[in-house]
Amino acid sequence: MTSFPKVLELSARIPSGFECKEGCAECCKNKITVLKVEWEESLKPLAEKLLPDDRTILLLHSGEDLERNFVQVLDPDRMCCPFLGDDMQTCLIYDDRPFVCRQYAQHWGMRCSEGVECPPEAEIEDEVLVEFGILMHDGTREEGAVALTADKLKARRRQLESWREQHSKRGDQVPQTLEELAQFHALS
Repeated sequence: MTSFPKVLELSARIPSGFECKEGCAECCKNKITVLKVEWEESLKPLAEKLLPDDRTILLLHSGEDLERNFVQVLDPDRMCCPFLGDDMQTCLIYDDRPFVCRQYAQHWGMRCSEGVECPPEAEIEDEVLVEFGILMHDGTREEGAVALTADKLKARRRQLESWREQHSKRGDQVPQTLEELAQFHALS
């Protein structure tokens, strides 16, 4: 299993300078994907400490071997992250949020809905994303052929830039609809 210190080390390599806009919680209104070790070592204790006893937390596990290192977390009653406050706008664990939440708006492929108005001062290094992808999908570099590599990230970045250019999209937009995804994958 993935070590929690490695997750903390990667999280520490995310550039500072970006903070979510107050009241913006668009990326929280869904299930969140976290490493199992993040859930066990950090988020589960926070849930036990901070969340109401009657709050339901659903952990979704995939049967796929490649996905053995992560779990999806959902509050099924509100269809959102269980750490989203009752006001549906405030993160209850913002300073302790998981890696996936820290990377929103911090790299080219994961812009938040407010990304135009609040861009980061610096982007996450590709190597950090590669290392995190390996941790999430298979946990070892030897099996990492299916995980993201720096070359794959560069190719996806070029593909995204090409999609934006061909379809007159802003520099922060990523495919959102099935039609846009089809356009994006047609460029492969």
